[in-house]
Amino acid sequence: MIIHKGTKSVETRSGKPNENFGNYENVFVVDEGNELGKKILDNTPYFDFVLDDNGGLINIIPTERPPEPTPEPTELELLKEKYSVLQSAVDFIIMNP
Repeated sequence: MIIHKGTKSVETRSGKPNENFGNYENVFVVDEGNELGKKILDNTPYFDFVLDDNGGLINIIPTERPPEPTPEPTELELLKEKYSVLQSAVDFIIMNP
């Protein structure tokens, strides 16, 4: 598996788990089947590199992911909300003649 240092994007290629198969520069090569490889795949691109004294990748530290976007309410949900508001208004009018 190749991890691009600048973008933290990952490329994998079956049959070549431990090779820089694209002959890229500025990358780390990690076996996607080992613990570090799995950790990277689980967190990409939300992590920081942990390097040894020689600049080799030895670990990552997961970082906070941005919040998931809130889904837009469906038409049915909007209609239910309007119905509830209208029902409350009707109940108020009936109880306060």
